[in-house]
Amino acid sequence: MRSAPRPAAALLLALAAALLAVLLLAPPAVAGPDDPLPRLPAHGYARVDRIGAALARDPVFVDPDLPTALPGADLARVRRAVRDAAAELDAPVQVVVAPNPTRSESQAQGTLLARLLRERTGKGGLYIVADARGYIDTVAFGVPRRFSALDDEFERPPEPDRLAGLGGRIVDRIGRVRGLPATDTPRDHHVYGRLDPFGGEDRPLRDVEPERTGPFLMGLLLLGPLTGAVLYACVRLALRRRRGGGRPSGGGRPSGGDATGERPDAPARPSLRRLRGTAERELAALRTALVDAVDRDGARGPRATAAFDAAQILFDEAGSDPDRAHDLVVVIVLAREGLAALAGDERPSPPCFVNPLHGPASRRRRVRTGDGNGRRHVCATCADAQHGRLASLTLQVPRPGGRVAHHALAGPWVDAEYGARTPLATQVLTHLGVES
Repeated sequence: MRSAPRPAAALLLALAAALLAVLLLAPPAVAGPDDPLPRLPAHGYARVDRIGAALARDPVFVDPDLPTALPGADLARVRRAVRDAAAELDAPVQVVVAPNPTRSESQAQGTLLARLLRERTGKGGLYIVADARGYIDTVAFGVPRRFSALDDEFERPPEPDRLAGLGGRIVDRIGRVRGLPATDTPRDHHVYGRLDPFGGEDRPLRDVEPERTGPFLMGLLLLGPLTGAVLYACVRLALRRRRGGGRPSGGGRPSGGDATGERPDAPARPSLRRLRGTAERELAALRTALVDAVDRDGARGPRATAAFDAAQILFDEAGSDPDRAHDLVVVIVLAREGLAALAGDERPSPPCFVNPLHGPASRRRRVRTGDGNGRRHVCATCADAQHGRLASLTLQVPRPGGRVAHHALAGPWVDAEYGARTPLATQVLTHLGVES
């Protein structure tokens, strides 16, 4: 008598059969939405040509009908972000802030306005298009990033003033594109949408096309049982592994740190790009938390607000300057301090002095630095580490001439021990000349 098939072999057979059934029952593919744009009459391109001419002089265009969309400070921040992103992406970056009503040439679709601009100017790259309602579209033509990781489909502007904070949201969107994984093959993103022929916007509605369907009985009798068998096999395998004591990857520890907020797995030798990406994510998290706090109880914690202001200004000042990687460490510390304050800790612990990226300190121990062997605030991991291992745990900041231990760098951040001696936000704002 032949033995019964092993569970893994049975699962593979079931998956193969299900895949074959799906291929047989799948309806034929239909044409995609990114069809060639119809030709507009000459006057239909007037606004697009005007915007294109302005972008040739300045990569940030703000329509005169929206004079308050980007105030002076916000406009300067957006221009800096555009300049830095263009250098890093090796592609043009352009921002358009303009009304886009339904009766415009792009019919209220920011993606179509970007396509029209690309068609008329021949200039690809990254387009950030914002309209009078505060909605932002991200459109890319040949940008070397993996846009599948960008989640921007359903981002809604704030209420009731939809243009409030538009500059910060544009800078954040550009930063998120910069933080995407790089690729050797330039990609397009959101190059879709149908443009009705000029003058045909008010045409009668078409009859609904009949829905494409597969044979119902074949799907019921073949695909249904196979799907059930596959799900049953997956559940059995999962239960068997669980009884066998299998552990999920990472040991079950949350990716953002343990229950105390410590991040003992934070890198000791991060790259400039990683520091900037982490700073962008932490700042975005604090920005969202501050908005949620206002929506929830109408108030922002003063410590969290000060931490955000200091972190955002320092982040903008640092830009992509390789000499200012240490400032990005301070931005990360400030953002995490602000999140802790919003969570109810109005006096968050200073970060670990061995590696500030480890998160809040919980103990003290002697740490040898260039200034001597003094007692410093450290996390639990560094407090329990042997003296010989502290060197490998110490944060090494990337510099143009090589990596340097962070506490060997002269400056106000180390003098204040990242907030252990003096509130860090106050120290940063004073150093930058924002407060006296």
